[in-house]
Amino acid sequence: MITGAGATSFCEGVDPAEAELFFASKAAYRQFLIGVRDLYLLFGAVPKPIIAAVNGTARMGGIELALACDLIVASSAARLGDGHPGGIGGGGVAKRLPEAVGARAARWLMYTGDLVDAERAYQLGLVQQVYPAERFEADVLALAQRIAGRRMGNSLARIKALTRPERPGLTELHDEIDQSIRQYFDPDVLAGFAEWQAAELP
Repeated sequence: MITGAGATSFCEGVDPAEAELFFASKAAYRQFLIGVRDLYLLFGAVPKPIIAAVNGTARMGGIELALACDLIVASSAARLGDGHPGGIGGGGVAKRLPEAVGARAARWLMYTGDLVDAERAYQLGLVQQVYPAERFEADVLALAQRIAGRRMGNSLARIKALTRPERPGLTELHDEIDQSIRQYFDPDVLAGFAEWQAAELP
């Protein structure tokens, strides 16, 4: 299981205070995205299910992290969406989100940057189950124990391999990385990104 350490956030991507580390240059940003790509490709090689336990807000890199997992379950207090200030994340969201919710709903979330509550995310197919916030951790642990308790052995890995989408492959992921780099270094987007950083920083 992967979950957030705090009570209000699962993962919200790059900390605005650290953004300059990742966006110092196109080369630095590409290297960062390649690292993210490789990590999420490794998720697919893990022979057991990986559950994203979304306990709070999941946006930007957070929604990409959740989408790289095998299942997404959410607290009733969670909010989920794309939310990238530049519109194209680069961590696989443009390829994995349509697989989860369909192309039109994915476009809506990416165009608007809207975050949806857990129930709406469930209706869209973005999350597979919603648990009450007050007992979220216990319910997610019970789910993991129920899966493990079925004593399926190597079948877990087989199911994962058989149901893994053919895409995104390396070509599609590289395309998203290229598009994200072009987007985030566009002068208009850079100006908007600076405004976003100023608004997000305390």
